[in-house]
Amino acid sequence: MSRNFKCTFCENYYSTLNGLSQHLKRCKQTFYSSTEESNEEVSEIISDINDMSLDSEEFQSVLEGLPSSSKTRENPSQDLYEFEECEEYDGDISLISQPNIIQDSEMFEEILNFEEPENPELIEEVLQSQSNEELRNSEFFEERFRSIEESEIEEPEIEEPEIEINEFPNEAYADLMTLVTKHNLNNKASNAIIKFFNKHSNVSVSPLPKNIVVGRRYMDKMNSRLSYHKHSILSHNNVEYFIHYCPIVNCIENLLSNPEITKHFAYDYEDLTFEGEKSYGEQFTGNWWKSVNASIPSVAKVLSIILYSDATTLDTLGKSSLHPIYISLGNIPTWRRNKEDAKQLLGYLPIISAKDETEKKSSEFKILVRKTFHNSIKFLLEPLFENASIDLKIDGKRIWFYPRISTVICDWPEACTFSLTYKSSNSNYPCHFCLVSKDNLANTCLRKNQAVLRNKENMKKYYDNDTTKEASLEPVYNYFWDIPDLNIYDATVPDRMHHLDLGLYHYQIEFTKELLSKSSIDKFNRRIAEIPRHPEESNEEVSEIISDINDMSLDSEEFQSVLEGLPSSSKTRENPSQDLYEFEECEEYDGDISLISQPNIIQDSEMFEEILNFEEPENPELIEEVLQSQSNEELRNSEFFEERFRSIEESEIEEPEIEEPEIEINEFPNEAYADLMTLVTKHNLNNKASNAIIKFFNKHSNVSVSPLPKNIVVGRRYMDKMNSRLSYHKHSILSHNNVEYFIHYCPIVNCIENLLSNPEITKHFAYDYEDLTFEGEKSYGEQFTGNWWKSVNASIPSVAKVLSIILIGWYF
Repeated sequence: MSRNFKCTFCENYYSTLNGLSQHLKRCKQTFYSSTEESNEEVSEIISDINDMSLDSEEFQSVLEGLPSSSKTRENPSQDLYEFEECEEYDGDISLISQPNIIQDSEMFEEILNFEEPENPELIEEVLQSQSNEELRNSEFFEERFRSIEESEIEEPEIEEPEIEINEFPNEAYADLMTLVTKHNLNNKASNAIIKFFNKHSNVSVSPLPKNIVVGRRYMDKMNSRLSYHKHSILSHNNVEYFIHYCPIVNCIENLLSNPEITKHFAYDYEDLTFEGEKSYGEQFTGNWWKSVNASIPSVAKVLSIILYSDATTLDTLGKSSLHPIYISLGNIPTWRRNKEDAKQLLGYLPIISAKDETEKKSSEFKILVRKTFHNSIKFLLEPLFENASIDLKIDGKRIWFYPRISTVICDWPEACTFSLTYKSSNSNYPCHFCLVSKDNLANTCLRKNQAVLRNKENMKKYYDNDTTKEASLEPVYNYFWDIPDLNIYDATVPDRMHHLDLGLYHYQIEFTKELLSKSSIDKFNRRIAEIPRHPEESNEEVSEIISDINDMSLDSEEFQSVLEGLPSSSKTRENPSQDLYEFEECEEYDGDISLISQPNIIQDSEMFEEILNFEEPENPELIEEVLQSQSNEELRNSEFFEERFRSIEESEIEEPEIEEPEIEINEFPNEAYADLMTLVTKHNLNNKASNAIIKFFNKHSNVSVSPLPKNIVVGRRYMDKMNSRLSYHKHSILSHNNVEYFIHYCPIVNCIENLLSNPEITKHFAYDYEDLTFEGEKSYGEQFTGNWWKSVNASIPSVAKVLSIILIGWYF
């Protein structure tokens, strides 16, 4: 039997990693009992390493000084390679080059998480490279611990006061952390950006953190309004439950500190009309706002509070969950409120666990859960409502507000929790909006006096009279009854995702399709297909204009002038600036400069699918008339297009087409260009993040002419035109039912040559069979140590080498 894997802490051997890991769970406890004291100094050294620059000589010297496991490896450089390329390595400078000692241990989990354990005395002897046998010997540790304990002198601990940090050291530092946070970049990608900037920016002293871990720590230490706290809300079954929260006033102040929010902020009720009739749009145009506005002093303003709540499962097995609650403001227009920065995490509510299934199903436990939820909500909201009004600072001015909860966005179970109605659809009155019995919910002939709406007055009567069962109401006092101008049963609006996209709308579509025959559905589809599309002849020139825009720098005056010249649909919108916002924030917009500010004309059409994909259609003659803003009626009028096409056809002169030979491109224009495209490709960054890196570099580097592409689309095109071995072809493989089927391929020799052109691969490349033994017994590891390789090697000339081909097939 092969014995490849030896236990780090004892003399046992195991043939598989799985067997070794099972043994380690039992064996490591003995080892840790004598080594727990070493953790703090290890953590301090890890912290020191994290404070080093990634490309500094100091950091390189630390790497060189790490103990190597090259004795058991073919290539001594494998340690450093695994340090950099390990899947678990995410840019944090963690000591993982000794997997047998460090990985898979609870002791070093603390180190990797940068926690500070106790008793800081052992790391120098450990890292100054005693042999592995010495490290495994418990006498070695005992001797060191004895000398440490004898030399310890007890001194009172003096806590140094933390320095408050209110801002970043410089603008480049702030922009980097904004870039990393906004695009959710991991530590590896973030460190690559730092190294790229330091290498090519031509600045004498880097304005950036030494690595991204230092930057994240700095952000954590900044004096932010959004520091989170925890508060004990319940003790049940000897378990204490906490609410983790940020004070609600701090959340609101943080929202109002954003100038991009406050410039669209609504202070007053707006009486919106259309053709003489009352019209509704934003919250501040509705009747609720009007009535609240009339109930407060005329010089005060309404502060509309929106709460969003939804319990979230954290793992695929559903065993771990959290209950977050978010806050936003109804004073912010809907289009702006849908952005990420227009809402704040208010806190995490506790989720109570029952000791067994019997307790979980008991009415007492259900009441306890409801009470805890409302006690938690009261704790979160009370600082805002303990006084009738609040003064808030916006753009340097103090404004007097009366806070009111306008909307609670949640799914049906959450709505039942907020309104304290039964969560069963089989209850007598399952709707949390009204007191209509379950038998009458589908009755479309119900009279108005038979549909009694729930409100705090009639629900409170049921509670006071101890008759809550008659209204399918929980016997728990509802905190929201005490909040002014709030009917919680009316405020729990349907959640679009659950009620419409996944619920009612989906059901209506399926229900309608069942009513219609297949022939009727086909008839609908044929009619839709016959709706005329935009003329194909205009595509090529549109594509050329798109191409020109993509060749512009993102922050150039030329590009800004193009944006300003785009036709605006502000006539039909509340806010004229919405066009640009939708251009930038559209879900389909991923950094490509695409003309999508006229959704009625451009979006959802086959013609513009080609444009957005940068394909080159035919006949390049019409775009000026189209974009120089004829009215929509003219655009829809086929005579308008026929007239233009006639004039185009009459002016066309047939000339023989001359194909210009494509210039072969074998390399990037410069090293910075190459490093940027390597960074983007290696870390699989999308166009938005990549363009942000280009803008960041151009803004803060000290170079007169940017060495980078104007935007990442240009860079990707350049890569596509490079003379690569990996150009793909297609070959007709079958014709069936008048359909031709192609295989799209790259010649296999080209694929192999491309792999072998990578020096990171070839330096670890194996050429010969290796007869691997361990303590006199045959051992197996890589392919080149196996019997198959041995037999193939014997069947070919002695001067030749085996090239092992591995094929991986996958259906998408």
